[in-house]
Amino acid sequence: MGRELARLLTPDDPRDDVPSREVLKAVSPEAARALVAPALANAPLTVVVVGDVELEKAIAEVGRTLGALPSRKAPSAPLHGPQILRAGTPEPIRRTHRGGAEQAAALVRWATTDFHANPRAARARELLAAVMQLRLTDEFREKQGATYGASAGSSASNRWPGLGSITASIQAPPDKLSGFVDGLKRIARDLATTGPTADEMQRVREPALAGLRRARTSSNGYWLGQIADMAGDPRQIAAFRSREKDLTTITAAEVQAEARRYLTDEAAWSILVVPEAGATREAASRRP
Repeated sequence: MGRELARLLTPDDPRDDVPSREVLKAVSPEAARALVAPALANAPLTVVVVGDVELEKAIAEVGRTLGALPSRKAPSAPLHGPQILRAGTPEPIRRTHRGGAEQAAALVRWATTDFHANPRAARARELLAAVMQLRLTDEFREKQGATYGASAGSSASNRWPGLGSITASIQAPPDKLSGFVDGLKRIARDLATTGPTADEMQRVREPALAGLRRARTSSNGYWLGQIADMAGDPRQIAAFRSREKDLTTITAAEVQAEARRYLTDEAAWSILVVPEAGATREAASRRP
C-alpha cells in the first residue's frame, strides 16, 4: 500500500508515481546528468549554520567557500502545479497482495487544506488527529484486545495551496478491516458532533508541547529545518513564533470546528488491501 498509495491519492500526477522497471531501465546516466546539471550550476543556494559556532567565524568561512562562487539567478517559479487529491469514495477501493493470509491494511483519508491558509487551524487539525489516535487505540487495543494498532495524523503543505489531509490507517487481519473503517467514521462523526473531551485535549496537548520544547533544546536538526524553511518563505518566521502559543491555547471548540468542516462520510477516501485468494491458499499451505 505504501508504494501505490500516493499514485492513488494524486491521480495523473507522475511526481508521486513509482516508475516501472522499463522506465527506469530507459534512463541513462547522461540523461540524469543533463537533468540536474543546470540546477547544480545555477540554482540559488541557501546556507544554514546551526550549533555551537561563533557568528563572525561562520560568516568568514561561508564567505571564503560558498560565498566565493559566482552569482546565481533568483528563484524561478515552480515547474509544476499543486497536487490535487482524489474526492471521497462511497465505498472503499479494494486492492490485493500476494503476501501472508493474515496480512491486510486499511486507510481512510479526508482532504483538508494547506498550512498557510490558517496556521492555527492547521495546528488544531494536528490535535484533532491526535485525539483520533487516542480513540482508535482505545477502541482496537483496549476494548477489542487486539495486538495490532491503528495510527492517525494530519498533514498540511507549506508549499502547495489547498493541499492537506487527515489520514488514519491500520495493519490487521483481513476480517478486522471493515470494522476499522466503520469505527473510524463513527469516531469522526462523534468528534464533529460533540468534539473532544477536556481530558482528551490535555492528553494530546501535553505531549505536543513537550516534544516541541525538547526539540528546541536538544536538537540541532530541529533548528536547521526551521531556519531553512524561513529562508525560503518569510511566512515561516511568524509560523515558528506562534506554534507554542497555538498549541497551548487551541480549544476543544476549535478542534471540533475542524472535524465538522472536514470529517464527513462523503469526503472520506478509503482503501482496503487484502490477500489474493491464491496467495491466501499458498500462505496457508506453507504453515507448519
